[in-house]
Amino acid sequence: MFYWFVYVLLWLPFRLFYPIKVVGKKNVPKTKPVIYTCNHYTLKDPILLAIFLNKRIRFLAKKELFACFLSRWILKGLGAFPVDRGKADRKAMKFCLDTLQKKRILGIFPEGTRAKGADGTEEIDGVKDGAVMFALKTGAPIVPMAFEKPAKMFRRNKLFVGQALYFKPAIEGRPTKEEIHAATIKLTEALNALKQNNGLHVNKRNM
Repeated sequence: MFYWFVYVLLWLPFRLFYPIKVVGKKNVPKTKPVIYTCNHYTLKDPILLAIFLNKRIRFLAKKELFACFLSRWILKGLGAFPVDRGKADRKAMKFCLDTLQKKRILGIFPEGTRAKGADGTEEIDGVKDGAVMFALKTGAPIVPMAFEKPAKMFRRNKLFVGQALYFKPAIEGRPTKEEIHAATIKLTEALNALKQNNGLHVNKRNM
């Protein structure tokens, strides 16, 4: 109930102030569980994904965002869970696995942080292995997504949705380092292909 109260409260202003066209929405699987992964520019990204995909998504968010009452109220209302990025956060891992085991939608920004100084032309890199690890443990597909550029008020934007990636579940839910590494590369390639294939120039970094 609280989720829908917050959702309805934010729906109209975000729709009006941040016009976003979703390209490839048909690629979103109708079945659950599923993992949504997306590049990350601003603190508004989780709200934009929930509103423009019209889905209830459980996100991980850095614990520092829960220090402020307003942001904590909004994040908890939208189903977010705090994660300590400085260590192996077992509570956050349990939240992710429980979300998928309950056949819900898990949202992860696989770069682990917002892109600094981003203008929409940068390559997605530094993808962490969390999303693919949960996919390998549970068999849940990963849906790669990419914002065309950072969301700004009254500026048109696009959200590209790619085809779901399916990984064979690891034996007894224990993926090897090789399996995790290969799946992470595949996810990174899928995220960057979204930007490249939709006519965006991509600057190579760390070459």
